[in-house]
Amino acid sequence: MKLSTLMFTAAVVAAATASAPVIADTGRHADKQHAGKAMHAGRQGPLQHLLADIDLQPEQKSQIKQLMQQYRAEMRAAKTASREQMQTLMQADNFDEQQARLLLQQQQDNRVERQLSRIKLRHQILQILNDEQRQQVKTNAAKRWQNKAAARHSS
Repeated sequence: MKLSTLMFTAAVVAAATASAPVIADTGRHADKQHAGKAMHAGRQGPLQHLLADIDLQPEQKSQIKQLMQQYRAEMRAAKTASREQMQTLMQADNFDEQQARLLLQQQQDNRVERQLSRIKLRHQILQILNDEQRQQVKTNAAKRWQNKAAARHSS
C-alpha cells in the first residue's frame, strides 16, 4: 500500500473520532444538543457510524467524552495559533517570503501531528471498549467499507 494511501486512510479513520461525543452523550439533553447541530447533520465521521450500534456503558461514555473534549481543546488552540501567525504575515507592510515558507512548512508539520493525534485518540477510544465491542466496531467498519465500495461501483 502506498504511503500516501496509508496516511489518508489513517487520517480518515482518526478524523472520525471527532464525532464520538455525540454518540457518547445520550443523556436527557442529547436531543437539544443534536437539534442545535442540524447544519452539520449530514457530516458524520466514520467513528460515529462505527460506535452507533455499540452499547456503551456510562463509564465508557464518560471516558470517551473526556478524551474528545481534551482533543478538541488541543486542536482548537493549535488552529488559533496557526491562524494568528498567518494573519500577522498577511498584514505585514512587506511580504516576507522566507517567513511564509517557514509558516507553510510549520503548517504541514502540524497537519502530520494532527493526524497522529487523531490516530492516538482513536486508539485510546478503542482501548476503552471491551473485546466484544471492538469486534463489533471491526464488523461495522467492514460493512461500511463494503457499502461505500458498492456505491462507488454503481455510480
